[in-house]
Amino acid sequence: MVEERDSYKFVHTKRKQGKPGLPRPERSPSAKAPETFLGMPCKRVTAVVPELEERKARRKDFNLNVRTRFLEHLAKTQRPQLKAIGLTNKQINQMKKGRTPAGYNTHHKVSIFAGGSNDFSNLLLIKNKPYHDMAHYHLINPQLRNLAPGEKRSVVFPIPDGNIFVPDEKFRHLERDAADNRVSYGKTGHEYREKNFNKPFMDDVRKAEAFTLAVLKKNRGR
Repeated sequence: MVEERDSYKFVHTKRKQGKPGLPRPERSPSAKAPETFLGMPCKRVTAVVPELEERKARRKDFNLNVRTRFLEHLAKTQRPQLKAIGLTNKQINQMKKGRTPAGYNTHHKVSIFAGGSNDFSNLLLIKNKPYHDMAHYHLINPQLRNLAPGEKRSVVFPIPDGNIFVPDEKFRHLERDAADNRVSYGKTGHEYREKNFNKPFMDDVRKAEAFTLAVLKKNRGR
């Protein structure tokens, strides 16, 4: 018969947990990375924070040049998708002049702070309230907390294919609620979440928040 101390060489035997009555060491919480967030597929990337001057230069180029060209490009090449998110012909024509439709945001899939570029492939037209705000509040921003220039961190961002986010119908009620200032984030966000506990979007919110908590604990709050 093989003694217990030698059994680990041959089989995956459960180890003894130490002397009875002694507290077990606290483990860092873990959570599975969300596969989707509000219908957007989530992908793991390595965030690398550029130096401040580089971030400023990249942001300046985006504000002065890239965003205008990107909106013009969408208006000329992706009219059906723009109509699918509810934009009018007038709004699309304004985009041809480089103007952002009211209530929308040109979002970096991988943010400039995390090392993202201004390439069109990294840009997404998305409705500000609620989708853009929810993605940042519940998933993106917490993972980047307290990162310094030059630091790296493995993170999970919502990164849909294409350049226009067309939300699933089951999430459209979020737009109507946001129009009435009823949102899942901010001062009254917890009340809104409690009232909508069983709705589909809350499953995404809960998974995102559990995951970001685990990321912060793993990095000791950084």
